[in-house]
Amino acid sequence: MAPWGELAALAAAMVWAVGTLIYAQLGPALSPLTLNGAKGIIAVPFLAIALWLQGTALPTLPPADWLWLALSGIVGITLGDTAFLRALPQLGARRLLVLETLAPVFATVLAALWLREVPTLSRLGGIVFVLTGIIWVLQERPPAATDSPPITVSALGWGIVAALCQAVGVVLSRLVLSDSPLDPLWSSLWRIVVGVSILWLAAGRSRLLRPLGTLGWQQWLSLISAAFLTTFLGIWLQQTALKLSPAGIAQTLTATSPIFVLVITACQGKPLPPSSLGGVALALGGIYLLVG
Repeated sequence: MAPWGELAALAAAMVWAVGTLIYAQLGPALSPLTLNGAKGIIAVPFLAIALWLQGTALPTLPPADWLWLALSGIVGITLGDTAFLRALPQLGARRLLVLETLAPVFATVLAALWLREVPTLSRLGGIVFVLTGIIWVLQERPPAATDSPPITVSALGWGIVAALCQAVGVVLSRLVLSDSPLDPLWSSLWRIVVGVSILWLAAGRSRLLRPLGTLGWQQWLSLISAAFLTTFLGIWLQQTALKLSPAGIAQTLTATSPIFVLVITACQGKPLPPSSLGGVALALGGIYLLVG
């Protein structure tokens, strides 16, 4: 049987990598909070159209399942993304992404304790290889990067909370998707609607909407393209992976976005730092163990 869940997780990592590079082109035009709310709102129509084209009916689920998915959206999107955005200016993107490799570790432990998804020794080795490779790549500093924000207890705390919320959101989604007829498109739509609604209620609609009026058409095009890739396709693929594969495996493979970013920038003419090739090779070896 083809490892469709693992392949969906890798595809999610790839589209998130492309979307991240597009978001970078927006620069300081939008605050992280506005960006987070806007991309969720943009993704909802795409999900609705995909459901209409697919013709997938909404199955009857126990109320508890909808509650678990709603909680997954609140923890993963509202709380997790907020914690990530709070840590980002304090830690910097590179160090925060290294800290975010805790998310697959948390997801693997939580899934083993809660869902009884204990990975085999081979797959556990694959997880270790992938995470080590990602950390190796992320530790490679660009030559121009000389100054870094100071590491504080607050910054580390927010980063750890972000990784934990991401893992809890993943395990809660897996809890429902693994044993129900619910299509990943429906779970994606429900999680985003709940998570973004809570975010908008907490932050205030005017605070999030007002900056969008200052965008030019090129910035709008970038925002819509990135939201399509990350929040529509990315979350859909992530939910598909969680339906078809164990939570720890899916979360580990979706964490490989930095590897894809490195490969994409290399294809754009920026050579790979020779010292990072070992990390890429290690991550690829881990992926082989997880997918093979």
